[in-house]
Amino acid sequence: MRDFFEGRIATQIAALPAGEHELAFDIDGFSVCAKLRREKGTLPLVVMFHGAVDQKFRTPPVFVGFIPSLFGKAHQIAIADPSIRAGSPVRLAWYAGEDGFPSQDIVADLISGVAAALGASRRVYFGTSGG
Repeated sequence: MRDFFEGRIATQIAALPAGEHELAFDIDGFSVCAKLRREKGTLPLVVMFHGAVDQKFRTPPVFVGFIPSLFGKAHQIAIADPSIRAGSPVRLAWYAGEDGFPSQDIVADLISGVAAALGASRRVYFGTSGG
C-alpha cells in the first residue's frame, strides 16, 4: 500500500495548489476519505482523527474541522475512519479496521505519502475523544 500513496497519489498531492482539497481512495471496496488543507512552503503537517460518530447527527465520512489559527503555519489533514460507514452500527472503531482491511497500515501509509508529497518538516497528531 505504501507504493500506492508514495507513487501516483503523492505526485497528485504534490501538484495541488494551496487551499482545501477532498481526497478519496477506493481500496479493496472500502473508501478512505480525507480533507487536506495545503499551505505554501515546507511546514509541519497536523494529522487529525475524529472520535465517536452518532449517525443521527453526522453522516460518514466524518472529519475534524481545520484549525483556523494554523492557517499559513501548518498543512492539515483530517482523516475519516474507514471502518465507520453510513448505516453501520459502529460508532467508534479507533481506525482499527476489520478482517481483510488493515486500516491502521493504510492510514499510516496515507500519512507518510502525504507528508512526503508536501515536504512536511514534521508531523503532529491530534484526535478528539476516541480519535
